[in-house]
Amino acid sequence: MMRQPSPLMQTQTLRLTLLTLAFASGSLVSGCRVARPNAEHCFHAAGDQTCAERDPSLPFCVTPDCGDAAYGCVAEQPEPECYSPCGGSSNTEQDDSCLEIAADTGNGDPDLPSECGDGEVGPGEECDDANTIDDDECTNACTLPLCGDGIVQLGNDEQCDDANDDLGDGCTACQLPGALIWEQVLDLGAQAEDIGHRVVIDSEENLNILLSTDGTFRLTEYDPEGASVWSQTALENSRPSLAIGSDDQLVIGGTVDDQGVTRLYDTDGNLQWTQILQNQNTGILDVAIDNLNYVVSAGYFPVDAGLLARYDLGGTEDWSSSPDSAISLSSVLITPDDLIWVVRESPHRLDRYDDSGSFVGLSPTLPTARHEELVADAEGNVYLLSARVTSFRVNKYNTNGTLLWSIQHEGPNPSETGDGIAVLPGGGVVVAGTTYGEQISGMLSWYGADGKTLAPDVVVNGLMSTDASEFLDVAVSPNGYGIAVGSHQPDGLDADLWIQKFGL
Repeated sequence: MMRQPSPLMQTQTLRLTLLTLAFASGSLVSGCRVARPNAEHCFHAAGDQTCAERDPSLPFCVTPDCGDAAYGCVAEQPEPECYSPCGGSSNTEQDDSCLEIAADTGNGDPDLPSECGDGEVGPGEECDDANTIDDDECTNACTLPLCGDGIVQLGNDEQCDDANDDLGDGCTACQLPGALIWEQVLDLGAQAEDIGHRVVIDSEENLNILLSTDGTFRLTEYDPEGASVWSQTALENSRPSLAIGSDDQLVIGGTVDDQGVTRLYDTDGNLQWTQILQNQNTGILDVAIDNLNYVVSAGYFPVDAGLLARYDLGGTEDWSSSPDSAISLSSVLITPDDLIWVVRESPHRLDRYDDSGSFVGLSPTLPTARHEELVADAEGNVYLLSARVTSFRVNKYNTNGTLLWSIQHEGPNPSETGDGIAVLPGGGVVVAGTTYGEQISGMLSWYGADGKTLAPDVVVNGLMSTDASEFLDVAVSPNGYGIAVGSHQPDGLDADLWIQKFGL
């Protein structure tokens, strides 16, 4: 007579049968995996392995108090007091404590709270991918990637991320400066050289450009998208000059019949007044306009004498002077504190005057340069662009005229020049120029308020390797973009006006 199994053996056999079916069907895995991984013991989570998956020869899980076992996994079914819920010693049909714990706490171990990196999206977390890769779809702080989080997300087309929203600091909207917004190449006359020399941006974001067509200068306006608005005949000038006032008035300087001339236009291009120097062999080389719309002109008198003159709103001369021993005054600037800075020749240096024309101070002698330009930031610090034939330098001075720093541009090509400079919204400057390598290309160079390079040079090539492109000036808008002007010349053809709008 066959001996019947004892009730205890029948119970154990039933448990083993149910457990085997649970593993085979996957119900144990799906029922007992929870959101928190546990590498130390056999509570299991999404992405973890059950004992049976880890090692089929050790399919059962025991509690930590029931012996030293690898990850709590053993070969034989343990006694009931050693059952570990969700580990294989019991299944959900026999012991639903696993499901109750998961429902109550969100993980299979009530003693381990949810935290960033555990694979479970907990309170205050936007995501949790349980890895330490910071630039993937979920950062190490369990936040979704976002421009401004300080992490460069190449998958989101970010070129940089400086964790701020400052304009003009070398990284704006997670993009490096210089990205093309739009450009225009305009042929203004058949078989004519069309060149953009100076540019300013008015309060309506219109572009005012002083350009030449075969040597004849015109003052023009284009709307924010580059469409022509108006055009007026301007002045002859060996050194084109253009300034804009607080009410969008436009000032130009130059010569007519060998006499220095200053002109003021309103924002619609209507001539408001003209001031002509009474002597022959005179000229205006640069102009500036202050916050009260007083105009200052710099240039030269006959017999190697410099000229500095100030005109009121109606064009009446307020004062004029001829600084001692100055052959000419070639660049002029009015700072926010109404100091007049001017570059003079013989000796070659920076001079400063107050708004009454009284001399205030001077700088040490400057190296000889092909072209120079002055700009000021909102705090009154002054930047001087000094361009030679093959290179350029930027100097920064404080309001007292003390040199703060000086940086020589270093580029890969033997000749890289700068012709225009503008202050960036956060301080620092952008220089527009030309690089002469295998082809002639426009170039934008970026420097911070501390004199360090903000971003790599942006070199804008022509459409073909034989094209020649150059930037001669640049202006910056507080709304996060810049405008560069110059010329673009396809091989064998005349030069065309080149206007480019780019991001900061």
